[in-house]
Amino acid sequence: MIAGIPFVIVMIVIVVLYSMGSKKGYKENIKDIDKSQYALREFLPIGFVIVDIIGIANFKKINKEVYAKMISIYGMEGNANLRIYEANKSLCMLLAWAAVYLLMLTNGEFSPLMLALGPVACGGAYFLMDSNLSKNFEKRSRNIRYEFPEFLSKLSLLINAGLTIDNAWGRIVNRNNKESVLYHEMKKTYLDMKGNKGLEISLRDLSRRTKVQEITKFSTIIMQNMNRGSADIVVMLNKLSFECWEGRKNMAKQKGEEASTKLLFPMILMLIAVFIVILTPALLQLSAF
Repeated sequence: MIAGIPFVIVMIVIVVLYSMGSKKGYKENIKDIDKSQYALREFLPIGFVIVDIIGIANFKKINKEVYAKMISIYGMEGNANLRIYEANKSLCMLLAWAAVYLLMLTNGEFSPLMLALGPVACGGAYFLMDSNLSKNFEKRSRNIRYEFPEFLSKLSLLINAGLTIDNAWGRIVNRNNKESVLYHEMKKTYLDMKGNKGLEISLRDLSRRTKVQEITKFSTIIMQNMNRGSADIVVMLNKLSFECWEGRKNMAKQKGEEASTKLLFPMILMLIAVFIVILTPALLQLSAF
């Protein structure tokens, strides 16, 4: 009976927080949240209550790196996305805490060690989610760098054929059927160009969102062409394109090396299995003597 008390307490906290979130109308806020990104969307009101109690400003101070990434990816919407992310993380921390106490309840025996593991699991969920965000951000940057040379080659070719930068840009993104991070960003930039932002501000926003050195160089070349009227823009873009393709080749080599390393462990297991198959009959014969 005592073993279930910690679990009951945590569940009471979860139910109370969910009730508070429902009364404050947080259920209306979660309708537009992507279910594929936040699988526990229906329970996010629990996390929103925790975030609002602590204060989003305090989360910004505690998680400066996470906040910088949210601003980098989402721009003006970074604050709203940080709030959703921290709410989801707070919810997962609470559920991890409850899971440890549920395990103690299942065992049917109160354990001080399991009692102490509750907050540890909570903290572990905190660092694990931040670690996953960092990995996803790095993966996003790699995907952008991998696809950018192709976009740059097409743009350079169209500009050399006589199209303006925005027209060449629009032709590439409108004819693209791939669902990728790079083309999502490029399409967003093109819409900004055609809107009220203009080319220069749109390129600066693109550099800020992607945080990729090659795109920053590309934006600088375009802006220099606008300000100084450089006639060598195609030459400069071709030079940058060559550098980007070389970088893509290095990334491909790195992926191949990583794949070889991952295959090493299964090969060792296969070798051990072969040794067992070969040596087992010999050992059995020796033991018979």
